[in-house]
Amino acid sequence: MKYTSKRLWICAGLLTLTAIHAAPMPQQGQISANGITIAYESFGPTDRETILLIAGAGMQLTGWPVQLCEELVKRGYRVVIYDNRDGAPANLISF
Repeated sequence: MKYTSKRLWICAGLLTLTAIHAAPMPQQGQISANGITIAYESFGPTDRETILLIAGAGMQLTGWPVQLCEELVKRGYRVVIYDNRDGAPANLISF
């Protein structure tokens, strides 16, 4: 019984530390213009100066390291990344 109780306290402590030190989840959304929908993620408060990370053709928004976005937020910026590839969650583009 004592062993189980200690294990529960350790688990509760780890959950508390994780909640305190975990980075906030990015805001996810989609924006539409000219019949095209593009998925994006935004890190940091919206009232900060914004950095838009622009990737090469075909790169997914998941290609940007989350650690880079979090570090820029720590330095006082808002970071926006977007999905410029030709596929879900962005629309397919027909030529």
